Amino acid sequence: MNLRTPLATVVVGSLVVLLVLVAGWFGVVGRYLGALGETRDATVAAQDANNLLQVKLAGLEKLRDELGDVRSLAADLDVLVPTTADQPGLFELVDKAAKKAGIPLDHVTALSPSTPVEWASASGVAAAGVPTGAELAVQTVTISVEADYDACRTMLAEIGKLDRAMLVSSVSLSQSESDQWVLLVESSTFLAPEIAEPASVPGA
Repeated sequence: MNLRTPLATVVVGSLVVLLVLVAGWFGVVGRYLGALGETRDATVAAQDANNLLQVKLAGLEKLRDELGDVRSLAADLDVLVPTTADQPGLFELVDKAAKKAGIPLDHVTALSPSTPVEWASASGVAAAGVPTGAELAVQTVTISVEADYDACRTMLAEIGKLDRAMLVSSVSLSQSESDQWVLLVESSTFLAPEIAEPASVPGA
């Protein structure tokens, strides 16, 4: 084809225009596809973040639903391991145990709690069942009663049922001059730091 003829000029010009249009079209489509890909990536990232928030929300809702049980358990633990020595309360518990064993209160010959000390610095106390480094204070308690053999056995059983966590380290039984038995119990009770109530969430 002779490119100098009018027909060739028209054909060449048309091809150039077509190429420009095609290039422009692919440029627009490319930019559109790039923007579409970025939008898709952002959507996936938002969905992932939303899924993570849903998991966290489910966990918080579970904790909220279990809060009542946790508070009930905390109340029970507060009785077993109080935040103060509460020695009058301990005396009352031991007196009740003696009454259940049929032992007159004047036969409770000794009830001697020591001053509480930090668990980490306590010595001579068996560590069974108590984790090392626990934030507890401990006080040793000596209980001595004089009664017949069966009453002493019952008293020992009642000490194990006290509404106070008590770690018995030694038990001895000896006969008194009045043909009664003397039960001597060396034990420890514990004090725990007070746990603050979780702060409420504004708007909850």
